Amino acid sequence: ARIQGLPRNIRPVTDGPYLDTFEFFSKEPGLLGIRAEGVSILDFEMATSRDRGVFKLVQDLLPPMSVEQFRIYNTFNSQYLRLVREPNLFTMPRTTAPAIDAGCYVGYKALAMAQFVDGCEVLAFELASDNYDVLRLNIANNPKSNVTPIRAALSDQRVNMSVNTRNERTMAHSLNVFSSLKEQNTSLLTNDESNRITDTVKTDLLDDYTDGMEALSAVHISVNGHEPEVVRGGNRTAAKTEILRISCPYKRDDRMVRDLVIQELTAQGVEVFGISGAAVIAGREQGEYHARAV
Repeated sequence: ARIQGLPRNIRPVTDGPYLDTFEFFSKEPGLLGIRAEGVSILDFEMATSRDRGVFKLVQDLLPPMSVEQFRIYNTFNSQYLRLVREPNLFTMPRTTAPAIDAGCYVGYKALAMAQFVDGCEVLAFELASDNYDVLRLNIANNPKSNVTPIRAALSDQRVNMSVNTRNERTMAHSLNVFSSLKEQNTSLLTNDESNRITDTVKTDLLDDYTDGMEALSAVHISVNGHEPEVVRGGNRTAAKTEILRISCPYKRDDRMVRDLVIQELTAQGVEVFGISGAAVIAGREQGEYHARAV
Protein backbone atom coordinates (compact mmCIF):
# COMPACT_ATOMS: atom_id res chain seq x y z
CA ALA A 1 0.00 0.00 0.00
CA ARG A 2 2.86 2.36 0.73
CA ILE A 3 4.35 1.93 -2.75
CA GLN A 4 0.95 2.22 -4.45
CA GLY A 5 0.31 5.43 -2.52
CA LEU A 6 3.35 7.26 -3.83
CA PRO A 7 2.81 10.11 -6.32
CA ARG A 8 2.62 8.86 -9.91
CA ASN A 9 5.80 10.61 -11.05
CA ILE A 10 8.00 8.83 -8.48
CA ARG A 11 6.12 5.55 -7.98
CA PRO A 12 7.73 2.35 -9.24
CA VAL A 13 6.36 1.36 -12.62
CA THR A 14 4.59 -1.70 -11.27
CA ASP A 15 1.87 -1.77 -8.66
CA GLY A 16 1.61 -5.53 -8.93
CA PRO A 17 3.44 -8.58 -7.61
CA TYR A 18 7.03 -8.44 -6.48
CA LEU A 19 9.61 -11.21 -6.64
CA ASP A 20 10.21 -13.37 -3.61
CA THR A 21 13.05 -15.50 -5.01
CA PHE A 22 15.71 -14.04 -7.29
CA GLU A 23 19.44 -13.45 -7.64
CA PHE A 24 21.53 -10.81 -9.32
CA PHE A 25 24.44 -11.71 -11.55
CA SER A 26 26.92 -9.95 -13.76
CA LYS A 27 29.17 -11.41 -16.42
CA GLU A 28 29.44 -8.57 -18.94
CA PRO A 29 31.09 -5.17 -18.29
CA GLY A 30 28.50 -2.45 -17.79
CA LEU A 31 25.64 -4.92 -17.47
CA LEU A 32 23.72 -6.33 -14.53
CA GLY A 33 21.54 -9.44 -14.61
CA ILE A 34 18.62 -10.83 -12.67
CA ARG A 35 17.73 -14.51 -12.57
CA ALA A 36 14.20 -15.44 -11.51
CA GLU A 37 11.08 -17.30 -12.66
CA GLY A 38 13.22 -19.56 -14.84
CA VAL A 39 14.75 -16.80 -16.97
CA SER A 40 17.97 -14.78 -16.87
CA ILE A 41 17.86 -11.19 -18.11
CA LEU A 42 20.69 -8.69 -18.49
CA ASP A 43 20.18 -4.93 -18.49
CA PHE A 44 22.42 -1.89 -18.28
CA GLU A 45 24.01 -1.27 -14.88
CA MET A 46 22.74 2.25 -14.29
CA ALA A 47 20.18 4.27 -12.37
CA THR A 48 18.29 7.41 -13.33
CA SER A 49 17.51 10.28 -10.98
CA ARG A 50 13.97 8.92 -10.79
CA ASP A 51 15.28 5.49 -9.78
CA ARG A 52 17.33 7.09 -7.03
CA GLY A 53 14.37 9.09 -5.74
CA VAL A 54 12.06 6.09 -5.58
CA PHE A 55 14.76 3.88 -4.06
CA LYS A 56 15.15 6.26 -1.12
CA LEU A 57 11.44 5.99 -0.40
CA VAL A 58 11.12 2.20 -0.60
CA GLN A 59 14.60 0.93 0.29
CA ASP A 60 13.55 -0.24 3.75
CA LEU A 61 10.77 -2.38 2.20
CA LEU A 62 13.19 -4.33 0.02
CA PRO A 63 15.90 -6.94 0.51
CA PRO A 64 19.42 -5.44 0.62
CA MET A 65 20.35 -4.16 -2.84
CA SER A 66 22.00 -1.23 -4.61
CA VAL A 67 20.04 1.37 -6.53
CA GLU A 68 21.31 -0.15 -9.77
CA GLN A 69 20.01 -3.53 -8.66
CA PHE A 70 16.72 -1.92 -7.68
CA ARG A 71 16.30 -0.57 -11.21
CA ILE A 72 16.58 -4.00 -12.82
CA TYR A 73 14.52 -5.61 -10.04
CA ASN A 74 11.72 -3.11 -10.63
CA THR A 75 11.97 -3.39 -14.41
CA PHE A 76 11.81 -7.18 -14.23
CA ASN A 77 8.67 -6.91 -12.10
CA SER A 78 6.90 -4.49 -14.44
CA GLN A 79 8.13 -5.72 -17.82
CA TYR A 80 8.25 -9.50 -17.27
CA LEU A 81 6.69 -10.76 -14.04
CA ARG A 82 3.37 -8.93 -14.27
CA LEU A 83 2.96 -9.98 -17.89
CA VAL A 84 3.44 -13.65 -17.07
CA ARG A 85 1.23 -13.58 -13.96
CA GLU A 86 -1.52 -11.34 -15.36
CA PRO A 87 -1.69 -12.30 -19.06
CA ASN A 88 -5.22 -11.04 -19.74
CA LEU A 89 -4.44 -7.62 -18.30
CA PHE A 90 -1.29 -7.31 -20.43
CA THR A 91 -2.64 -8.96 -23.60
CA MET A 92 -0.26 -11.90 -23.75
CA PRO A 93 -0.65 -14.46 -26.58
CA ARG A 94 -3.26 -17.15 -25.99
CA THR A 95 -2.86 -19.21 -29.17
CA THR A 96 0.09 -21.21 -30.44
CA ALA A 97 1.10 -18.95 -33.29
CA PRO A 98 4.00 -16.54 -33.75
CA ALA A 99 4.02 -13.25 -31.83
CA ILE A 100 5.72 -9.87 -32.25
CA ASP A 101 7.19 -7.32 -29.85
CA ALA A 102 8.04 -4.15 -31.81
CA GLY A 103 10.15 -1.84 -29.68
CA CYS A 104 11.42 -4.54 -27.37
CA TYR A 105 14.34 -2.79 -25.58
CA VAL A 106 16.47 -5.70 -24.22
CA GLY A 107 13.76 -8.36 -24.44
CA TYR A 108 11.76 -8.50 -21.20
CA LYS A 109 8.37 -8.62 -22.94
CA ALA A 110 9.54 -10.81 -25.83
CA LEU A 111 10.73 -13.42 -23.33
CA ALA A 112 7.41 -13.14 -21.49
CA MET A 113 5.48 -13.65 -24.74
CA ALA A 114 7.56 -16.73 -25.46
CA GLN A 115 6.05 -18.37 -22.37
CA PHE A 116 2.63 -18.45 -24.07
CA VAL A 117 3.24 -19.57 -27.67
CA ASP A 118 4.36 -23.17 -27.07
CA GLY A 119 7.63 -22.92 -28.97
CA CYS A 120 6.40 -20.73 -31.81
CA GLU A 121 8.64 -17.87 -32.86
CA VAL A 122 8.56 -14.46 -31.21
CA LEU A 123 9.97 -11.68 -33.40
CA ALA A 124 11.67 -9.02 -31.25
CA PHE A 125 12.30 -5.71 -33.06
CA GLU A 126 14.70 -3.13 -31.60
CA LEU A 127 15.91 0.12 -33.11
CA ALA A 128 18.90 1.09 -30.93
CA SER A 129 22.18 -0.77 -31.46
CA ASP A 130 23.21 -0.86 -27.76
CA ASN A 131 19.82 -2.28 -26.75
CA TYR A 132 19.94 -4.78 -29.59
CA ASP A 133 23.33 -6.10 -28.47
CA VAL A 134 21.94 -6.81 -24.97
CA LEU A 135 18.79 -8.32 -26.50
CA ARG A 136 20.95 -10.84 -28.33
CA LEU A 137 22.74 -11.74 -25.10
CA ASN A 138 19.41 -12.29 -23.36
CA ILE A 139 18.20 -14.57 -26.11
CA ALA A 140 21.44 -16.56 -25.86
CA ASN A 141 20.96 -16.80 -22.07
CA ASN A 142 17.45 -18.23 -22.56
CA PRO A 143 17.87 -20.76 -25.37
CA LYS A 144 14.53 -22.50 -24.75
CA SER A 145 12.67 -19.30 -25.65
CA ASN A 146 12.25 -19.16 -29.42
CA VAL A 147 12.88 -15.42 -29.75
CA THR A 148 14.39 -13.99 -32.94
CA PRO A 149 16.15 -10.61 -32.57
CA ILE A 150 15.70 -8.17 -35.45
CA ARG A 151 17.40 -4.79 -35.57
CA ALA A 152 15.02 -2.77 -37.69
CA ALA A 153 13.29 0.59 -37.88
CA LEU A 154 9.60 0.05 -38.65
CA SER A 155 7.48 2.64 -40.44
CA ASP A 156 5.02 2.98 -43.34
CA GLN A 157 7.64 3.66 -46.04
CA ARG A 158 11.05 2.31 -46.98
CA VAL A 159 13.12 5.47 -46.58
CA ASN A 160 16.14 6.75 -44.69
CA MET A 161 15.22 8.26 -41.32
CA SER A 162 17.08 9.63 -38.32
CA VAL A 163 17.10 7.82 -34.98
CA ASN A 164 16.30 10.31 -32.22
CA THR A 165 17.62 9.54 -28.74
CA ARG A 166 16.65 11.13 -25.46
CA ASN A 167 18.78 8.93 -23.20
CA GLU A 168 21.30 6.28 -24.19
CA ARG A 169 20.88 2.70 -22.88
CA THR A 170 17.15 3.18 -22.25
CA MET A 171 13.88 2.73 -24.14
CA ALA A 172 14.02 6.41 -25.19
CA HIS A 173 14.69 6.07 -28.92
CA SER A 174 12.29 7.05 -31.69
CA LEU A 175 11.91 7.95 -35.33
CA ASN A 176 10.08 11.02 -34.04
CA VAL A 177 11.79 14.05 -32.52
CA PHE A 178 11.22 13.92 -28.76
CA SER A 179 10.42 17.62 -28.51
CA SER A 180 7.31 16.89 -30.60
CA LEU A 181 6.05 14.36 -28.02
CA LYS A 182 4.20 15.28 -24.85
CA GLU A 183 2.85 13.32 -21.93
CA GLN A 184 0.12 14.95 -19.83
CA ASN A 185 0.77 18.31 -21.50
CA THR A 186 4.46 18.25 -20.61
CA SER A 187 7.29 17.84 -23.10
CA LEU A 188 9.16 14.57 -22.68
CA LEU A 189 12.41 16.50 -22.67
CA THR A 190 13.56 17.88 -19.31
CA ASN A 191 16.23 20.47 -18.66
CA ASP A 192 18.99 17.87 -18.40
CA GLU A 193 17.97 15.93 -21.50
CA SER A 194 18.19 16.66 -25.20
CA ASN A 195 17.12 15.13 -28.47
CA ARG A 196 20.17 13.78 -30.27
CA ILE A 197 20.31 12.16 -33.68
CA THR A 198 22.35 9.04 -33.03
CA ASP A 199 21.96 7.10 -36.27
CA THR A 200 20.44 7.05 -39.73
CA VAL A 201 18.52 3.92 -40.72
CA LYS A 202 16.57 2.53 -43.66
CA THR A 203 13.04 1.80 -42.52
CA ASP A 204 11.10 -1.39 -43.16
CA LEU A 205 7.43 -2.32 -43.12
CA LEU A 206 6.16 -4.75 -40.50
CA ASP A 207 4.43 -6.63 -43.33
CA ASP A 208 7.87 -7.35 -44.83
CA TYR A 209 8.48 -9.76 -41.94
CA THR A 210 5.07 -11.43 -41.69
CA ASP A 211 3.90 -12.00 -45.26
CA GLY A 212 4.96 -15.66 -45.01
CA MET A 213 2.98 -16.23 -41.81
CA GLU A 214 -0.56 -17.56 -41.89
CA ALA A 215 -1.59 -16.10 -38.52
CA LEU A 216 -0.15 -14.35 -35.47
CA SER A 217 -1.23 -14.74 -31.87
CA ALA A 218 -0.30 -11.26 -30.59
CA VAL A 219 1.44 -8.12 -31.81
CA HIS A 220 2.66 -5.48 -29.34
CA ILE A 221 3.94 -2.13 -30.61
CA SER A 222 5.65 0.51 -28.46
CA VAL A 223 7.86 2.89 -30.43
CA ASN A 224 7.65 6.29 -28.73
CA GLY A 225 5.15 8.14 -30.89
CA HIS A 226 5.72 6.40 -34.23
CA GLU A 227 2.97 3.81 -33.66
CA PRO A 228 0.56 5.09 -36.38
CA GLU A 229 3.18 4.61 -39.07
CA VAL A 230 4.09 1.13 -37.84
CA VAL A 231 0.40 0.16 -37.88
CA ARG A 232 0.01 1.58 -41.39
CA GLY A 233 3.01 -0.42 -42.57
CA GLY A 234 1.56 -3.56 -40.97
CA ASN A 235 -1.99 -3.60 -42.33
CA ARG A 236 -1.72 -7.18 -43.59
CA THR A 237 -0.15 -8.16 -40.28
CA ALA A 238 -3.01 -6.66 -38.27
CA ALA A 239 -5.62 -8.44 -40.39
CA LYS A 240 -4.30 -11.88 -39.36
CA THR A 241 -3.45 -11.14 -35.72
CA GLU A 242 -5.71 -12.33 -32.92
CA ILE A 243 -4.87 -9.48 -30.55
CA LEU A 244 -2.92 -6.21 -30.91
CA ARG A 245 -1.67 -4.03 -28.07
CA ILE A 246 -0.37 -0.65 -29.24
CA SER A 247 1.13 1.61 -26.61
CA CYS A 248 0.08 5.24 -27.10
CA PRO A 249 0.86 7.34 -24.01
CA TYR A 250 1.85 10.49 -25.89
CA LYS A 251 0.59 13.45 -27.81
CA ARG A 252 2.45 14.14 -31.03
CA ASP A 253 2.34 17.73 -32.24
CA ASP A 254 -0.66 18.17 -29.90
CA ARG A 255 -2.62 15.23 -31.36
CA MET A 256 -3.22 12.12 -29.29
CA VAL A 257 -1.23 9.28 -30.81
CA ARG A 258 -3.98 6.98 -29.53
CA ASP A 259 -6.54 8.71 -31.78
CA LEU A 260 -4.24 8.40 -34.80
CA VAL A 261 -3.79 4.67 -34.14
CA ILE A 262 -7.52 4.07 -33.72
CA GLN A 263 -8.17 6.00 -36.93
CA GLU A 264 -5.66 3.85 -38.81
CA LEU A 265 -6.97 0.55 -37.42
CA THR A 266 -10.57 1.52 -38.21
CA ALA A 267 -9.60 2.41 -41.77
CA GLN A 268 -8.03 -1.06 -42.10
CA GLY A 269 -11.22 -2.72 -40.86
CA VAL A 270 -9.60 -3.96 -37.63
CA GLU A 271 -11.96 -3.99 -34.65
CA VAL A 272 -10.88 -1.74 -31.78
CA PHE A 273 -11.99 -3.16 -28.42
CA GLY A 274 -10.89 -0.23 -26.29
CA ILE A 275 -7.89 0.81 -24.23
CA SER A 276 -5.94 -0.76 -21.39
CA GLY A 277 -3.80 1.73 -19.56
CA ALA A 278 -2.20 3.78 -22.34
CA ALA A 279 -2.53 1.01 -24.95
CA VAL A 280 -5.07 0.52 -27.71
CA ILE A 281 -6.43 -3.06 -27.76
CA ALA A 282 -7.70 -4.37 -31.09
CA GLY A 283 -7.85 -7.52 -33.21
CA ARG A 284 -10.14 -10.36 -34.17
CA GLU A 285 -11.44 -11.49 -30.77
CA GLN A 286 -11.26 -9.78 -27.38
CA GLY A 287 -12.23 -12.74 -25.19
CA GLU A 288 -10.99 -12.22 -21.62
CA TYR A 289 -8.50 -9.53 -22.50
CA HIS A 290 -8.81 -6.32 -20.49
CA ALA A 291 -10.01 -3.25 -22.39
CA ARG A 292 -12.34 -0.40 -21.54
CA ALA A 293 -14.30 1.69 -23.97
CA VAL A 294 -12.50 4.69 -25.44
